[in-house]
Amino acid sequence: MFELTGPNHRALSSMRPVLTAVSLALAMLIGVNMGDAIAQSQSRPFDALAAELVGGLSKAGLLATPTRVTIWPFDEATSPVSPDLGREYNGRLLARLLERVGHRGNEQRLRFIEREELGTILQEVRETSVFDDVGNPVAALLANARVDVLIIGRLRAVSARSSDVVLVYRAVRVQNGEDIAITTGQRLTGAIAKARAATSLEQAVGRAVAALHEAAPAMTELRLGGITYQATGVQTSVGPYLEEQLGFALQRAYRNVLSERRLAIKPAELTANDLARLQGKSSADKDPTFGRINTLRGTIWDFGSSLELRLVLRAGTATIAGWRGFVRRDSLPPGLRIAPEGHFGALADNLPGPIGIELSSRRGRTPRYTIGEQLNLLVRTNRATALYCFYLQANRQLTKIFPNPHHADALLKTGVHEIPGALFPFNFVISAPPGIELVKCFAANRDVTAALPAHLRKNSLDPLPAGTEWELASVFRRLRHIGL
Repeated sequence: MFELTGPNHRALSSMRPVLTAVSLALAMLIGVNMGDAIAQSQSRPFDALAAELVGGLSKAGLLATPTRVTIWPFDEATSPVSPDLGREYNGRLLARLLERVGHRGNEQRLRFIEREELGTILQEVRETSVFDDVGNPVAALLANARVDVLIIGRLRAVSARSSDVVLVYRAVRVQNGEDIAITTGQRLTGAIAKARAATSLEQAVGRAVAALHEAAPAMTELRLGGITYQATGVQTSVGPYLEEQLGFALQRAYRNVLSERRLAIKPAELTANDLARLQGKSSADKDPTFGRINTLRGTIWDFGSSLELRLVLRAGTATIAGWRGFVRRDSLPPGLRIAPEGHFGALADNLPGPIGIELSSRRGRTPRYTIGEQLNLLVRTNRATALYCFYLQANRQLTKIFPNPHHADALLKTGVHEIPGALFPFNFVISAPPGIELVKCFAANRDVTAALPAHLRKNSLDPLPAGTEWELASVFRRLRHIGL
């Protein structure tokens, strides 16, 4: 979907367009609610999950020394279950962990971070994020130095029409990103709420706009950051349409004839000045709004006859408002695509590690491009790092795009980098045919090129062997004595 061109703009490799960058996790503070949202019949999966996690902690010797553990909250934007149920799941797991640790007589050795303390840590983490989310909780907590082990849950819907989910947890050593334990998936029946009473699209938009206006009545500028399908990070044709309807309604709601105030609505695209400020080349003090731009993002969830629309309004790193509502499917114009023809599933997951890396673009984390436009990736690292980026096409052809023949050095300094940008003498130009594709990057604390398999060491832009995409994560995580 894009061509990599040098200074003379000759195509080096014909590729297909990138419509999604690697999604970053939206960290929402979720506490522990030990209510009765889950029936007793659901207790057994949490017993099994806790047993596997405690077994991993024991095998790693962490039950013999003082160890601080926290359970990371589910990402509300990409979780198929309600926030209350997500809190309940983590609460159930915590209860089972405490029971099992207590049976071993290790209460004093294992300390679980309380909800209030985790809230303070999360706030500190958000305030240090260059982009608008916490992209790597392991790296963030390493800098915080108050957590030894992070337990991260992942929920996946069994299918678009099923109300069941599969729940998996992984325990990660914060110091080096090592996986201590990865549980088997446990199926939880009936977890996803059935479609509730739905309204027409016009009614839903009206209610959403009223909630957003009430939360931010003085807003004068809004950036639209995309409405993606469920947890895929992919925008289909329904996303821009919903953004357009919301934009029209928001402009009407904020119009003030007497003061002539208007709400300016723009795409979530960084300008050259924005990028200069991020890179420390320009003073943000001259622009008091920098870092506090209002951005609206959303997801849409398919429940058959109705669709759930979830919206989050943020100013910089702070969440101002959220809204959830159900829309009747038959109130949408015919011909809109709701689900993508294909997405990348687990390939798009971000693996936690001790190096903070955030991947985005000038148009945000889920950009849309048309043929002939130039793709600009934004990469931020919290330390000097060696970067390796791969591009997966819609036909599953994989290419290493960084380093490449025009820039063979994998090393980057700390900070925000634009690729291509001024430092890199090449361009990514979107070319036909269109499709949905993926960029995935790995950051290491030193150049590991020599330790990679021969086909990954090359910077030739030749397609990699079929199936390599499924091996990338394990190849990099098998490297010894490497921060990743």
